[in-house]
Amino acid sequence: AGHRLVLEQDAIAIDEPTDLKQEFRRKVRTQAGIIQFVQTFPGLFSAANRMRFHFVSLKLGRLALPYLMMIIFLSALALPGDWRPRLFLPQAAFWFLALVDPIFPRGNALKKLTSLPRAVAVLVSSALFAVQVLWRSPRDLWVETRQSR
Repeated sequence: AGHRLVLEQDAIAIDEPTDLKQEFRRKVRTQAGIIQFVQTFPGLFSAANRMRFHFVSLKLGRLALPYLMMIIFLSALALPGDWRPRLFLPQAAFWFLALVDPIFPRGNALKKLTSLPRAVAVLVSSALFAVQVLWRSPRDLWVETRQSR
């Protein structure tokens, strides 16, 4: 079509962090897009797609992650004897740290302990909310992220 890509080596890109609510909405929108992509291009699963394994394992795996994590969490409760606390308590502690993260202000030493579980919780929970694109208009999910300067 006559288009071309030009690389500007002196270009500077600034990626500023957004707040947790905006980041969550962005992740929901991104993962809802994967669901739309699958609906639009079913050929992604055909043998002709040489990237099929990568797409399924990465993109669809991310959408399946919350359900798989719930199964692992709940199955730890069904384990016999000493196995139950060994496998359930670390998971419970991880999710507890994710829940208490918003309590600690930026720069607090405990934030180093809670920020990773919170980031995982945002990613996993956004995959749960992404399925709403199946019954809601994609436009309803799209909210522009604004930066405050």
